[in-house]
Amino acid sequence: THKKGVTIVTNSERLMYVLGLLKNQTAVHIADMARECGVSERTVYRDISSLLRLGFVIQYRDGYS
Repeated sequence: THKKGVTIVTNSERLMYVLGLLKNQTAVHIADMARECGVSERTVYRDISSLLRLGFVIQYRDGYS
């Protein structure tokens, strides 16, 4: 569950949520994404790696964007 009360149940749902965070904010920090998704920072790094493998462009400059 993240702070807005939505339960993220599956890996796919979390990937879509992380992608939404990255698209809707100028920069997002790993700790913030982990807290939002209710997972570890390592899980968020794995999610970002998955998104990169799927062809999404994700940049890092004082936070991911």
